[in-house]
Amino acid sequence: MKVVLSPASQRDIRRIVIYIAGDSPVRARSLGLELRQRCHAIGDDPGLYPLATHLGEGVRLVKLGVYFIFYVVEPDHVRIRRVIHGARLIDADMVRSS
Repeated sequence: MKVVLSPASQRDIRRIVIYIAGDSPVRARSLGLELRQRCHAIGDDPGLYPLATHLGEGVRLVKLGVYFIFYVVEPDHVRIRRVIHGARLIDADMVRSS
C-alpha cells in the first residue's frame, strides 16, 4: 500500500536529524534514512502494528528505537501522521489529523 508522510511527520524527521547532527552527522543521516524506510515499510502490512486508540480513531504506532511512528490506514494509502521521541508526553492533539 502507498505510504504518504504528512507535512508534520516530515518536519519531525527533519528536526530529529538536525538535533542528532549536532553530535553525529553520520548517525543523523543514517537515522533519518532508517525512519523513512520504516515509514515506507508500514505499507507492506499496515494492520500488523498495534492500535493506539487513546490517541485517536484508527491511530496505530510503530516503534523504532526511542521513536514512535504514528499512522492511520486510509482507503487507498497509509498516512504517517507524526514521528515523535518516546520520552515526550504524547497526547491525542499531537497525533490528530496532521
